[in-house]
Amino acid sequence: AGIGTGQVYDGTVTFGDITIKGGSITANGGWDGAGIGMGGVYNGTATFGDITIMGGSIAATGGEEGAGIGMGGVYKGTVTLSTLTIYDDIDRVDATGNRKSGISEDVVYMHGETNVTEDKSEYFDITQANNQDVIKAIKYSIIIAQEDKHGTVTVDTWRAKCGESVAITVTPDNGYMLDTIEVKDANGNEVELDENDMSFTMPESDVTIRVTWKLKGDVNGNGTVDISDVVALVNAILNDESNDAYDVSGDKLVNINDVVALVNLILNN
Repeated sequence: AGIGTGQVYDGTVTFGDITIKGGSITANGGWDGAGIGMGGVYNGTATFGDITIMGGSIAATGGEEGAGIGMGGVYKGTVTLSTLTIYDDIDRVDATGNRKSGISEDVVYMHGETNVTEDKSEYFDITQANNQDVIKAIKYSIIIAQEDKHGTVTVDTWRAKCGESVAITVTPDNGYMLDTIEVKDANGNEVELDENDMSFTMPESDVTIRVTWKLKGDVNGNGTVDISDVVALVNAILNDESNDAYDVSGDKLVNINDVVALVNLILNN
């Protein structure tokens, strides 16, 4: 086997568990051997432990008469194969058999600590053809849209599973600030955004993050930053009004510090 044990000709063979937590792995079995698992059993007794794939991109190809994941042929003797478990943190599991199926054993599918084997199609994209089994976790895309690009918007992942938390980082260009930000699913429905930590929970579809920018200090929204914005800001403070545009200092408060910051901004420009 590429990962596992070779052929068993006689006696008793016991092989322990295999756990793959991530990374990119290619495993090719030799003649009558699995890519991941064990070779053929010609006599005796063979016991193989659990195979658990928790993450990563896995390509497993069996040698002649071997499965991609599982085992080679059983010609005489007794074979016990334990459980093959695949978690939806994987990117891809590609198992190709040679005269055998890609995966020769039953599979338990997991979402976190929940067994989702009966509902696996909700969490995994599974295709089977010509002795090849390809299993991919279902993940959705995140698209960034900006009307005018006056800053950068990034996310901690560009593809995410339904229910996964996605964090957004917004960095305005010098002289600009974030005006609006919204997250919508593929049907145009709004996805709730936690503006305290700039994160949202991925829905069961692609999402689009749409961002607009404005001039920093443009309190009255007329497209320029001048003394009229100072007047508007002072009036807002006196009337105890609150608006993100008034927070010129960036301390998430609206007070005299913002007036000072705005005056300095005008003088420096």
